[in-house]
Amino acid sequence: MVKNDAELARLLGVDRSAVCRLKARGMPTASLEGARAWRDANLNPAHRKDMNPARSPARPGSPEAAARTELQRLENLMCDGARAIAAGLFEYVANDLRAAMRAVPANARHCASLNPSVMDALTASACAPLSACEAAHDAVPGAAPMSDDEAADMGRFWYALAANEPMPAGAH
Repeated sequence: MVKNDAELARLLGVDRSAVCRLKARGMPTASLEGARAWRDANLNPAHRKDMNPARSPARPGSPEAAARTELQRLENLMCDGARAIAAGLFEYVANDLRAAMRAVPANARHCASLNPSVMDALTASACAPLSACEAAHDAVPGAAPMSDDEAADMGRFWYALAANEPMPAGAH
C-alpha cells in the first residue's frame, strides 16, 4: 500500500509531477505493483526512466547500473569493431562483440548504440542467403510496409543473429 503520490514517485524513481500526469491517464496509485503493471502495459519502455538505463540514475550494484555498464562496454567494443574492420582485423574482436551483445539485458537492448558496419560484419554469414529473400520481397508491387511490431521483431532477430543467440520467439 502506497501512502501518497510522493511516495509512489520515489518508489518508481520518477518526479511527483510524472505520477500526477500518469494518474490523470489512468494509472492506479494505491499500490506499487498496480502502478508498475499499468506502466508496463501503457508506456513505451524507451520513454521510461526505470526501463531505459541510458536515462535513469542508477544506484551502484542495481540492475540498472549493471545494464548501463554492459551498454557502455558494448558501445566501446562497437568502436573497436569499426576500427578493426578498417584495419582488416575484425575476426579478432568479433567474439568479444558477440559476448558483449549477449551480456546486455533484454530490456536494455533497445538503448544499445549499434554500428551498422559492425552489425553487417557480425551478420555477414547470414546475409547472402537472406538477400535473395529480401530482393524477392522488395520486388513485390504494393508490398505493405512493416508494422511497428514487425519492425521490433526484425530488430530482435538481427540483434540475436549478430550476438549468436537463439532466435527470439516470434522473430522468424
